[in-house]
Amino acid sequence: MKVLFKEICEMKSGGTPKKSNSLFYGGKIPWVTISDFKNSVNDVIYKTDQYLTEDGLKEINNRIFPKGGYYGLICASHFGRMVPAITVQMMPL
Repeated sequence: MKVLFKEICEMKSGGTPKKSNSLFYGGKIPWVTISDFKNSVNDVIYKTDQYLTEDGLKEINNRIFPKGGYYGLICASHFGRMVPAITVQMMPL
């Protein structure tokens, strides 16, 4: 049986604020990346390595994913892992 992701969940992608702009990072808004798995507990991320500023959030069109949801990270090494998180950085395969 073939099932498409879009048939069982809502598909959205985020965006990444430019790393070269220091005004986008160092705020209070958690920014989840693949590297945050190293500190996860049972695949739950409680703390992130990076935080966005309000300007950084505006750079990605104010896209915040609801806390407590389940999000799939698209990355070859973690494809299919589901994690509760606030924001998710989508990585190409």
